[in-house]
Amino acid sequence: MNLKKNKALKIAAVLLCISAAAVFAYNPPPLGESLYSFTSPFMLSAESAAAGGALSHIHPGHVSVNPALPAAEERAVIDAAYTALIAPHRTKSYGQAGNIGTIIPSRYGVFTGALQGVFVPFNDMLLQNSFTVRAAYAKDITDWLYAGIGLYGGFGSDWALAADLGFVYLPEKITWLPFIKKPRIGAALTGMGKNYKPETIGIDGLPHKITSFPSIFTPRAGFSGTLFELKHFSGGFSMDISFPFFQNLVFDTGLQFLIADTACLSAGWQFNLREAMAKTASWYPSVSLSIKFGFTSKDESILSKRGWQQSEMIVSGAYRPLKKNIHAVSGGAALYLGLKDTAAPEIILWGE
Repeated sequence: MNLKKNKALKIAAVLLCISAAAVFAYNPPPLGESLYSFTSPFMLSAESAAAGGALSHIHPGHVSVNPALPAAEERAVIDAAYTALIAPHRTKSYGQAGNIGTIIPSRYGVFTGALQGVFVPFNDMLLQNSFTVRAAYAKDITDWLYAGIGLYGGFGSDWALAADLGFVYLPEKITWLPFIKKPRIGAALTGMGKNYKPETIGIDGLPHKITSFPSIFTPRAGFSGTLFELKHFSGGFSMDISFPFFQNLVFDTGLQFLIADTACLSAGWQFNLREAMAKTASWYPSVSLSIKFGFTSKDESILSKRGWQQSEMIVSGAYRPLKKNIHAVSGGAALYLGLKDTAAPEIILWGE
C-alpha cells in the first residue's frame, strides 16, 4: 500500500511540475491577447465573441475570432476603421491601429478578406508594429450550422503565419434558457501556426522569455442571444470564454441595445486571468454607439447598375479606457451593398 501511495505522490509531483513550468512559460505582453480588438470600433466593444455580437451586423474583422461568422451574410460588405491609442505624459504618447476589409457572398460560400495594422510603442503595453493579412471562407452547411476556415500571414516587428477554424450553431431555442431568443453558439480554434513574437516586455514586466501573441492554439466558445424585443427597442447579450495556449483564461461579455432599428448602444467588459494575477489587467468597460442609415443610388451610378440601388451604412464610434491612463478611441464605417432579401420563395406548380 505504501509503495502505491508513494508512486501516486511521485506522479502527482511530476504533473504539478509540468503544470508549473507551462504556466511560467506563458508570458505575452499586456493586452497581447486583445491585439486585433483594437483595429475596429465593432471589435473594441461587445463583439469579441465566437458567436458574434448579440444584435449587430457581421463585419470582416470578426473572422479573427471565428471565421464561420460571415456564413449567412447575403450582401457584399466594405469596411474601414481607425483607432487612436493615446497615452498622455509619456515620451511615446501615441499609438494607432486600423483595418480595411470586405465580405463577398457567392453561391459557393462567403469569402472574407481583411488587412489589420497595429502600432503600439508604450513600454507598459508594448505590442510593437504588425500588419496582418487575412482570408477566410465560410459556408452554411445547413440552416442551423455554419463552418469556416481562415488563413492569415503577418509581418512587422516579427512575422506570423497561421490558420483558424470555426463553427456556429443556431438552435431554435434552448430549453433551460426559454427567455433567450435567436440563440447562437460559436466555437473556434485560432492561431494554429506561428504568431508574433517580437522583442517586447511580457506581463511579468521583464523583456525575456516572451511568448507569441495572440497565443497559438487558442480554443474559444461563445454564446449570444436576444433578451427582449419590443416594437422600437430590443436588447441582447453575448459572452465568450477562451483558453490561450491552454495556459490562461479570458472572459468577454457584452450588452447591446437597438433603438428603432437605427441606433445601437453597446458595452463590453473583459477579464484576463493571467493579467489579473500579474496586476497588469485593464478592468474598465468599453462603450460604443453605432448609427445605421440607408441611401439610394442614382440610376446611372455604378451601384445601381449592379443592382444595389438601395444600400445601408453603419457608422460607429467606440471608447475603452485601458490601464495606466491609456485611452483607445476608435471610429469606422461599414457599407452593406443592397438590401436583405426578405421575400419568401415563390412556388409555381404544374399547370399554373
